[in-house]
Amino acid sequence: MTILRHVEPYGMTAERTAAEALVTHVVTGIAVGYAIAVGTLSVLRYESFASDFDHGIFSQYVWLLGRLHEPFNTINLRTLLGDHVEPGIAVLAPLGTLGVGTPGILVVQTLALAATAPLLLLLAREHGARGWLAAAPAVLWCASPVVLRPALHDFHPETLVPVLLVGGCLALARDRLVLFAATAVLACAMKEDIGLTYAALGLVLVWTGRRRVGAVVATAAAAWSLIAVYLVLPAFGNASQGEFGPRFAGDRGDSYVDVVRWSVVHPLTAVDRALGPSEVGVLAMLVLTTGGLALLAPRWLLVAIPAVALNLFSA
Repeated sequence: MTILRHVEPYGMTAERTAAEALVTHVVTGIAVGYAIAVGTLSVLRYESFASDFDHGIFSQYVWLLGRLHEPFNTINLRTLLGDHVEPGIAVLAPLGTLGVGTPGILVVQTLALAATAPLLLLLAREHGARGWLAAAPAVLWCASPVVLRPALHDFHPETLVPVLLVGGCLALARDRLVLFAATAVLACAMKEDIGLTYAALGLVLVWTGRRRVGAVVATAAAAWSLIAVYLVLPAFGNASQGEFGPRFAGDRGDSYVDVVRWSVVHPLTAVDRALGPSEVGVLAMLVLTTGGLALLAPRWLLVAIPAVALNLFSA
C-alpha cells in the first residue's frame, strides 16, 4: 500500500513563516511600547509624590533585604511575614543593595506585566492558534484597563504572578516540569492566597488528563496557602486575626471561616451580596477585556475562581 503524504509547497511554508514572524514582531513591539509608556507613567507618579503607603512598605522591605536586615516596615509596624506572607519579594533584594529599590520595583512590575504579552502569544501557539488569532490574547492583555490599573497603582508583589503563571503554563505545554515547578513556587511566594489559584490550576490539569501532576500541584498549593494563613501569619503577628479577617467578614463574623459558615446558613443572601450590580459589573469587565475569548475555554476559567471569589465575598 502506498501512503500519500501532503507536502506543503516551499513558497507557502516560507510565506506562513514570514506571517508568523510579523505577528511576533508586532506583539513584541506592543509589549516594549507598553513597558516604556506605562513604566514612565508609573515612575513619574512616584516622583510626583502620588504613591500610596503600600509602595513605601515594599520599598522598605526591598531596601532592608538588600542590606541583609530584618524586613520590618515603619508604616504599619509589621514584618514581611506578619503583614502578608510574601517572601518572594526577596528576589528583588539586589535593587535595595544598589539603592534603586523604590523606583526599581515599579520598573520590574511594569516589565513583568509587559512580558506576559509575548508569553501569551507563545502559549496560544502551543495550543494550536496561528496568525493574528494567536496574537489576540496578548494584544487584549496590553489594552486591558484591568491590567493597567495595578501597573499604575504602586507596587504589589502579586503583579509579578501573571508572567510566572503564563510562563509556567507554557512550560507545562512543553513538558518542562522543572521549570513549571520553579515558576509555581516563586509565584506562590508572592502572596499567601496565590496558592489557591495554583490549586485551581491543579484541578484543571486533573480535568484535562494530567492527573498526577495536577493532583500534586493542587495539594501542595492548597497546603501552602493554609500554612501561610493559619501558621505563618499568626507566628509573625496578628494581622490576619486583628485586621484582614474582620475586614473580609464585615458583619458576618471575624474570619474567613466565619464567612463560609455564614454563607452556608444564609446561601441566598450570600449570593445576593456577592452578585450585586457592582460585582456583576466587575465580572462583565473581566470577560469583556478578554474579548470574550475566555469563554471559549470554560474549564480554564476555574483557575480564576479563587481570586474572583475572594473579591466577590469580601466585605
